[in-house]
Amino acid sequence: MSLGRVVVTDSGPLLAPGIAWLRARGVEVEVLAGGDPSAKVAALSTADAALVGVEAFTATEMAAVAAAGAGPRFVIRCGVGYDVIDVEAATRHGMRVANVPDYCTDEVADHSFALLLAAARGLPYFLSAWRTERKWDWGGGGQPVPRLADLTLGIVGAGRIGRAVATRARGFGMKLLAADPRPPAEIETVPLHELLARSDVVTLHCPYTAATHHLLNDDAFRQMKPGSILVNTSRGGVVDSAALERGLERNQPAGAALDVLEGEPVPDLEQPLLRHPRVLVTPHVAYYSVASLQNLGVFAAQNVFGFLNGEAPRHVVNDVLAAVTP
Repeated sequence: MSLGRVVVTDSGPLLAPGIAWLRARGVEVEVLAGGDPSAKVAALSTADAALVGVEAFTATEMAAVAAAGAGPRFVIRCGVGYDVIDVEAATRHGMRVANVPDYCTDEVADHSFALLLAAARGLPYFLSAWRTERKWDWGGGGQPVPRLADLTLGIVGAGRIGRAVATRARGFGMKLLAADPRPPAEIETVPLHELLARSDVVTLHCPYTAATHHLLNDDAFRQMKPGSILVNTSRGGVVDSAALERGLERNQPAGAALDVLEGEPVPDLEQPLLRHPRVLVTPHVAYYSVASLQNLGVFAAQNVFGFLNGEAPRHVVNDVLAAVTP
């Protein structure tokens, strides 16, 4: 007899380790191909729990699920960010929503710091300049490069990943600031406007919510220290892309290193920002390693399995929508 019925709404291949883990323990798992809202509603109306990949689970779909049947009592967004799920609507329909915040902490922290190093050390410029200019001895010319130990790193969102980035920054001797509604004891915490004014590098690790939409806008960029660097591995919508372009023209910031873009999962790859000579872009890969992909599916599966067996679910986000305060 099945312990319960779980529906995977999309991203089945990505979550294959977790799907296999659940089936091996007697859980019925239906895996949808994704892209068909009516099939999603029909499947979820008889589900005990759901695993959601990259496709949105909207308020309209939740209402249709509730009208068609009881619907899932527990929904896990298989990733750190949970902005693809309408959490307020889920709360109204009695659905607990959780994420998987701990499957890729080291990967995102490593990638964030790699982007920071690449931007601060001028790697995009130097990797190509010697080829195009046929010059080996730069003699201090080219892009100015600061000493990292002289810089202040401002961390916007000092949760698991933000604190992991701080650990790496300490190893390079960087000074640290944080802006977070839950101040970490080990980092000086200041309001966002002060962090922007004092930081040589600003790195974003806050969740994407209505309150953090375009958190970095024209006003925020005008508050940034001239010559500073922006790193974003959180969500593209935290940054107003057009405002960032205008900021780059004023040298506020002087450069940006981005792993996420507005409009994901299908961002505009023709936008001028992506061709700016002082913008470094990677295609939302900060989460990725062989180990993290294994962890993602299995960690989500273990949380669902515990829930089906009467355990309190872990990492519930319905009541943790606090955002960074400007």
